[in-house]
Amino acid sequence: MRIFLDTNVYIVGQLEKNSPENQILTWLEQNASNPTIQVVISFC
Repeated sequence: MRIFLDTNVYIVGQLEKNSPENQILTWLEQNASNPTIQVVISFC
């Protein structure tokens, strides 16, 4: 599963601890060792 996150997910997720964006980041952190999950990052 590839997951592409908009930059706002990272920003809001760090600033607002009770936000859905933070829940996404927390879930990704908890599943970091799962080889079937890939986070796609764009550097454009």
